[in-house]
Amino acid sequence: MTNFRSLLLALALITGPVLTSGAHNGDKGPNFSAKIRSVLSTPNCFKNKTAHEKVTVCFVVNQNGNIIEANAKTNNAEVKQHLEKQFLGLNLKGLTPCVTNTVDVNFTTD
Repeated sequence: MTNFRSLLLALALITGPVLTSGAHNGDKGPNFSAKIRSVLSTPNCFKNKTAHEKVTVCFVVNQNGNIIEANAKTNNAEVKQHLEKQFLGLNLKGLTPCVTNTVDVNFTTD
């Protein structure tokens, strides 16, 4: 866990915004949460600004693990479009198909 925290701190210092996520799908959360976190990028509206926002993304996968539906719950249209587009390109094989999953994505910049 210490190595993960060190890596997260290093990434925050290099890229500015910190992106964290917590997933909700029974005991499979940590596995796909890390995969999601590794591929998401920060929306432009958070770059070079001090901001904090937590966005819950609801998504559904098909039999192959491809995300076929994504809905980011936020009033920020840019963040919503950015996250939904990225989620629709993910494959999270191993999740139960046709079940709504959620993940909390936290954007933090200081």
